[in-house]
Amino acid sequence: MINQKIQCSYEVPAKMISSNEVHIWSLFFNAADGYTETLQSNLSVDESERAAKFHFEKDRRRFIIARGALRTILGYYLGKKPNAIIFNYTSFGKPMIADNQNNNINFNISHSDDLALYAITLNRKIGIDVERIKNDIHVLQIANKFFSPKEIAALESADKKNQHKIFFQLWTRKEALVKGLGESLSFPLEQINVSSIIGNSLSPILLPCNYKENLNWYVQDLYPKEGYTAAIAAENNNCNILCWYNAHKILSPRKYLNFPSNKPDIKSFCHQDYL
Repeated sequence: MINQKIQCSYEVPAKMISSNEVHIWSLFFNAADGYTETLQSNLSVDESERAAKFHFEKDRRRFIIARGALRTILGYYLGKKPNAIIFNYTSFGKPMIADNQNNNINFNISHSDDLALYAITLNRKIGIDVERIKNDIHVLQIANKFFSPKEIAALESADKKNQHKIFFQLWTRKEALVKGLGESLSFPLEQINVSSIIGNSLSPILLPCNYKENLNWYVQDLYPKEGYTAAIAAENNNCNILCWYNAHKILSPRKYLNFPSNKPDIKSFCHQDYL
């Protein structure tokens, strides 16, 4: 059954995730800033080496927090220490849990500006994307390269004040789907039309007819915080999306963190729609 309503919580979920659930966790980088050193101890050798290669300290810190938090969240479900989790990588660099046959946990992560989102599920592929809405980019120029004719038409017909919001709403839908499929952005995005989906429910997406993957893919919009838009893509629609689980609550004792005062607005979370 298509999920008609997202269930929201700011608590920590049960460690046993059901096969029909998708758990979404949120993390604010600035709130976790004081815990960077401990999160770095969660990283593998190759992740630490990758972190050291960042030119800017801000980027290095965010990579450490994002990847250290991912390991902490996965360790919560797997009953393992974060630094004991081993990842394998696809040809496009997407991490997967090694020796995952007994758990079948799939996950995806996205971050933009100060916000990171994590999607955790069982026995299904999953993709998530979040973007900070930027008003200083030429959305029609980008859309003409990556969007389908129907998406371009929807963008061109929109009020000028909403064009950037619509652009990022469409973009996150597309990127969540591509990430769920395990593809790169070389995937023919212009052959996918996501302009007609219903934002507050899992809506079917028709993949190109020559694509090798399962055609049962569904996308739903998310609204984690003012100024951001996000989307989640799931293989099959027999799932309940449960969020926002607060990643800060399992990263450290409260004394290390300054929790954000502006929690996501649950009412707007499911019902904003600019299309």
